[in-house]
Formats: sequence, structure tokens, C-alpha cells
Amino acid sequence: MTVTPTIRPSIRPCVPDDAERLALVGKATFLDTYAGMIDGQAILRHCSERQTPDYYAAALADPGRALWIAEIGPNAAPVGYLELCPPDLPVEIEA
Repeated sequence: MTVTPTIRPSIRPCVPDDAERLALVGKATFLDTYAGMIDGQAILRHCSERQTPDYYAAALADPGRALWIAEIGPNAAPVGYLELCPPDLPVEIEA
């Protein structure tokens, strides 16, 4: 029996240079989540508009948001992220 060692991601706060890494993870997770549920053209459109380095650079520059990135392996491959921000919902929220 071969035992594969557990590889745990490391998590760190994002810095401005992480915008491209966040865009890559954003595209991958959006595709993984919605492939087969949303039309392929809609996925491409969403990723080209919202999962871009410019979008994440603006998020990183916004003082009302906080982002962390999960990386794995000796070369710190990006595998996930966490974003805390005010809700952006298509409904009105009462305080």
C-alpha cells in the first residue's frame, strides 16, 4: 500500500501583485462550479469581464475588501482564495 503524504495549502493575505493569481483561481473555480449549469458562452463572457487581473487589482485596492490566497506546494501554486466584502446582491438589504 502506498501512502500519499497530505499536502496542506498555506494561506496568506494578498498583496497587490496577486491580482493575476486571483484571476486564475477565479476563472478555474467559476468554471468548475458552473460548467454544465450555465451556457458555455455565458461562462466565457463572465470570466472575460469579472475574472480578470484588473478586476482583482481594483478589489485589492478597495479598503472595504480583504483578500487571502491559498497556495500549495514548494512553488506556491494558487489553489483558492477568500474575499471578505460588503454584499453585492440583487436584493435590498435592511440594516
